[in-house]
Amino acid sequence: MSELFDLAGKTLSGLGSLRWIRVSGGRHPMYGYHQVPFLGWRFEEPSAEKLRRIERAVATTPTQVDWRIDTSRRNWLLAPARILGDGENPAASPAFGDRVKSAMQDQDFCIRAWADLDAMLRTLRDLQPALKMTFTVRPGQGEPSAFDLGDITCEGESGAVGSAGHVPDQGMMIHLSVPLLLDALRPLFTGRQKTASFVGTGTSFRLDFSLDRKETVSVSAQGTTVGTCSLEELADSVLRPAQEFAEKALSALPEEDGARSDFAASMERFRESLT
Repeated sequence: MSELFDLAGKTLSGLGSLRWIRVSGGRHPMYGYHQVPFLGWRFEEPSAEKLRRIERAVATTPTQVDWRIDTSRRNWLLAPARILGDGENPAASPAFGDRVKSAMQDQDFCIRAWADLDAMLRTLRDLQPALKMTFTVRPGQGEPSAFDLGDITCEGESGAVGSAGHVPDQGMMIHLSVPLLLDALRPLFTGRQKTASFVGTGTSFRLDFSLDRKETVSVSAQGTTVGTCSLEELADSVLRPAQEFAEKALSALPEEDGARSDFAASMERFRESLT
């Protein structure tokens, strides 16, 4: 039980901060029979994108019993369909407890459902983000400088592109280029534009972003689609590596270097565009 609780906590926390979590199931500590498993949790900031990731994991995991996600209350619930009733608030219906007791009489069902829950959590844990970006400084350039060369890579479901390994070289002044990327993307989030393009400082490397009516973003390079994602996924794919870059690489620059303040200002403007 504690192992599955730890797995659930770490996996869901990977999507966002948790305010509450409960895992039911496993063997009864006194009588030894298997209990009906279900998972309840509440995010600090629930969102449609978090729900889509969870739904994707549930839908793509081969299971032995049918499962449903109940989001009708502030505490979300993942449970076997057998114990959830119909209607707007299935888990809160008076018959919920009766259905749990009835299902518990079927020990084979409880064992299979327990294995399902473990499998779905592992699928969710291993799901790769729809879009992944990395920002790196090239080694061997002496004392850190705002003009150090580095690279950007972008990976999606259709492939990966990067500035490294090209002839002629497409490396860029990375400390100056990441803020340019953040600034280039802001109009997508404020609604001012449906398209955005980024070209790094001192390079021909380019990424193009296009937002459709369903707010799905297509990312392409040289006319070839790299991947698609939601606006929330795009924000996360840029902010996380930008923050990591600031902590590991940008912090090595001299305190008085203007690139540090410019980077921080771009990060702040980008975050403001998300609200």
